[in-house]
Amino acid sequence: MSETRQAVPPLAPPPYVSPARRIEELSGDPNFMTSLARGLAVINAFQERKRHLTIAQISHRTEIPRAAVRRCLYTLMKLGYVTTDGRTYSLLPKVLTLGHAYLSSPWRSPPSPIWTGSASSSTRPATWPPSKASRSSTSPARRCPSA
Repeated sequence: MSETRQAVPPLAPPPYVSPARRIEELSGDPNFMTSLARGLAVINAFQERKRHLTIAQISHRTEIPRAAVRRCLYTLMKLGYVTTDGRTYSLLPKVLTLGHAYLSSPWRSPPSPIWTGSASSSTRPATWPPSKASRSSTSPARRCPSA
């Protein structure tokens, strides 16, 4: 018995949209703060492998004009999130406080089933990270979803 299977084309990754273009798309909204969005894009331009960046490099990565990048970096420096050696900029540990409020707050709703195993495995709300007691050698590996 032979079955013919139709080849499923591989899924292409979504097209890359630069931070500047995403910001531009939202700039018509009167409640949208373009300067805040640009500042967050500047912070996100830093990566583990490239921790020291020039204004030109950040501008290239984000497609935000160099003058706006310079103003964002100046503000982030005054607030203690960034430091400079005169040419390159790097993030300071204070940037961790931006995620601290979210990570330290109690979860209002249970996390998605991918974090807790199966959704029906427990009637009590799940917490992250799971306690050692809730992890067993028979439970499937848990993965943190990509951001």
